[in-house]
Amino acid sequence: MDDKTKMPVLKGRFDLTDAVMASFGEVLYPYRKLKLMDETREARGKMAQAYQAEVLKEALFGYRKRLSEIWRAPNYSVAERKRLLFLLWDECAETGPVAIVTTARAIRATTLHFIRQKLPSDHQQAYSDKELQSLNAKRQSKNRFRPYGL
Repeated sequence: MDDKTKMPVLKGRFDLTDAVMASFGEVLYPYRKLKLMDETREARGKMAQAYQAEVLKEALFGYRKRLSEIWRAPNYSVAERKRLLFLLWDECAETGPVAIVTTARAIRATTLHFIRQKLPSDHQQAYSDKELQSLNAKRQSKNRFRPYGL
């Protein structure tokens, strides 16, 4: 037989006990797994923080466009659009990790700036005092929704 006709030989080890334990959901080699998790904890934490920072940066970067799309959406009435703007403002985190709260504050500021541009207080479609009172009564956040100042 020449090299082209030889059957490949698989090398390795098969442990029947490992296969049976795995089929019952048992953790194989828990000491090794815990040791590996402990050894990589710091690196995994740094990777998670870097990923979170990138996600927050992307969220803020595309937010103005998202607001414009909501405002132009033909399938929503003006009242629904205004409610959506409020909900976006209201869902922003007020507590938690610094990066998240900082991004949430920037998103809130962007939302309020957008509202002031599209619906200034003297605009016929501006939030009325009654609307603001109703929305604030339903808010989840601690801060009051005040798009036109204090």
